[in-house]
Amino acid sequence: MDLLRQRDHLAHKFAVARERQAKVGTVAIPQRSVCLICKKHKPVTDMVRIPTTGVVKGVMDCFCSACAKEHPKEVSALARIVCAGCREVVAAVEPFVERTGFPWVAGRFYHVSECPVCSKKLGLTESQIAEKICFYKSRGIPYS
Repeated sequence: MDLLRQRDHLAHKFAVARERQAKVGTVAIPQRSVCLICKKHKPVTDMVRIPTTGVVKGVMDCFCSACAKEHPKEVSALARIVCAGCREVVAAVEPFVERTGFPWVAGRFYHVSECPVCSKKLGLTESQIAEKICFYKSRGIPYS
């Protein structure tokens, strides 16, 4: 399976997971969120909305609208990890290249299927990153 088909397959799996969570009602919509730049608790309505990441639509970013306008360089300088289950940016990473060669690129979005907020598993401490799985499979590196 080529990389584009793998990405489409993962996007479909994420969509099915989101539909299942919506039916069951497991996703709690937070009323407030913390901006990574100003560190203030802001209403969810003040947070930046990302129309699409290529896999997930309607993502809530981890920056408030005011900080995104005032500090565009800081916002675009981070790679962001998006949870497909709750459609939120769950982490932001400074760009670097891992020992395996996997690149964390500034301004790019990486996707996980679940996070500690939307997971039914208690104590979820890690989740697999879809782009990393595709990268490792294309190079024959075992993903653990």
